[in-house]
Amino acid sequence: MRIFAFVDLCGFTAYTEAHGEGAAVTVLAHLRTTLRASAEARGVRVTKWLRDGAMLSGVDTAPVVECVIETRDKVAGESPVPLRAGIARGRVIMFEGDDYVGAAVNMAARLAARAAPNQILTTVGVAELVAGSVPLQPMQPVHVGGVASAVGVRELPHRTAGARSVRAPVEPVPSVTVREPAMALAQRQRALVEASVLRCPSRGGRKGKSGKA
Repeated sequence: MRIFAFVDLCGFTAYTEAHGEGAAVTVLAHLRTTLRASAEARGVRVTKWLRDGAMLSGVDTAPVVECVIETRDKVAGESPVPLRAGIARGRVIMFEGDDYVGAAVNMAARLAARAAPNQILTTVGVAELVAGSVPLQPMQPVHVGGVASAVGVRELPHRTAGARSVRAPVEPVPSVTVREPAMALAQRQRALVEASVLRCPSRGGRKGKSGKA
C-alpha cells in the first residue's frame, strides 16, 4: 500500500499570461522550494515534477498528508497563485522501476483536478488514518472522472488563519506581491525551472495515470 498526492497551482497559465514569464518563474520556484523542503523533512518522495505542480508518494500516510497541508498553507500565505491537491491511498504496480500504475494514482490526480483553489481533497480511507492528528472537514460525496459512482471525500482545512478554499475556480488569479523573504529564496531557484515555464500547457494536458521520478 502506498499513498499518493498531486498538487498544482490554480490559474498558473493565466497568471503567466498576465504578469509575464519572470513573475511566473518566481512563483513556480517558490512552490518547488517550499514543497521540496517539506518533503525532505518528512521523508516524502517527490515522484515527479509536473511543471506547475508535482506528484508525491510515500509508504506512511501521515507524512504525506502533513507535507501537503504545510505546502498548501505556506503557498496560500506567500504566493499570489493558490495551490490545490488530491490525496489517495491504495495498492499499485511499480512499472519499470519508477513508474506507478493503479487506481490510487488516478484517484489522487482526479481529486486534485476536482479541488478548488486552496483546497485539499482526500479519500475517506486516507482521512480515517489521520483523523486523530489533522483537522478534517466532512463533505458530500463528489463525482470524479472515470469513476461511475460518487466518491466519499474529506477536506483538509487550513491550519493557519487567512486563506480559505474557494468553491469555484477563480480566473485570472489576482496580482499580489510575493512576500520579500519568499521571493528572495525563490529567485535563487529561477534558473532551475525557467525552461519548464516557457511552454506551460493548459490543465487539460495532464492525465495523472502514472508518474516517473
